[in-house]
Amino acid sequence: MELTTFGLIAWLLGGWMFLYGLPAVFASGWFRREIVATTKERPGLAGLQLFSILLLLFGLWILSVEYRVDTNAGWAVLIPIVGYLSVLKGMLLMWAPKWVEDMAKRFYKTDSGVMLIGVLATALGILFWWLAFSVY
Repeated sequence: MELTTFGLIAWLLGGWMFLYGLPAVFASGWFRREIVATTKERPGLAGLQLFSILLLLFGLWILSVEYRVDTNAGWAVLIPIVGYLSVLKGMLLMWAPKWVEDMAKRFYKTDSGVMLIGVLATALGILFWWLAFSVY
């Protein structure tokens, strides 16, 4: 079976969300501490800036395939929305790292909240994988 471009993007997004969600479900305390530590801006470490550039490039790659949000496209409307959100998050990580650190501390406050985020991310990952292989 051959994947279309939308199918390939859905497959990549599904894999990323699935791999993001599993540790959040099964090791939520560790995952919460690592996310908050990753968002802290440390002198000499360019990890957050590198991640923001990679996220920005990934979003631009998605938008280079399809930049119009066509509401008649069915599930494929999710692809450009994810692209725009990736570009927005990449720019926020690049230009406002302190704000992102504060949001991460607030958002990842409890282990049960992190577990809920993990369940949602894992479910979205499975949905994107299913869409990649069954629809196109």
